[in-house]
Amino acid sequence: MCQCLNGLLERIKNSFQRERRFNADVAHELRTPLAGFQSIIEVCLSRHRKPQEYREGVTYLTLSNTGCCLTPTPVEHVFDMFWRADTARTDTGVHCGIGLSLVQKVAELLDIKVRAELEQESVFSIILELPMNQNHD
Repeated sequence: MCQCLNGLLERIKNSFQRERRFNADVAHELRTPLAGFQSIIEVCLSRHRKPQEYREGVTYLTLSNTGCCLTPTPVEHVFDMFWRADTARTDTGVHCGIGLSLVQKVAELLDIKVRAELEQESVFSIILELPMNQNHD
């Protein structure tokens, strides 16, 4: 009876540890792209502009990663939920593949177009197209 109870408690303990790791991974995947976007938006807004400049045109925000190992084919999948370029999953616990899919969902809600590009198979970029022609008076 004691062995059965100890086994049950061990499985519960392991389950809680997996849940804590998953939550930490999800939180990291959310914080990283959002912190980058926040920094870029703050820099863009730091320059004084006339009110008309905010209402007209389109603003493009680009985040680039020069240490990218992607090839052109996988780039089209970076917004797929839980997709990761590492098909062998050797980086399990480091990446969850949820960050960019959430960025895309939030962008859609805010009427922002988002796309991924790969230049010279070494510079991976996320481009946000922010429409500035909406009247928010």
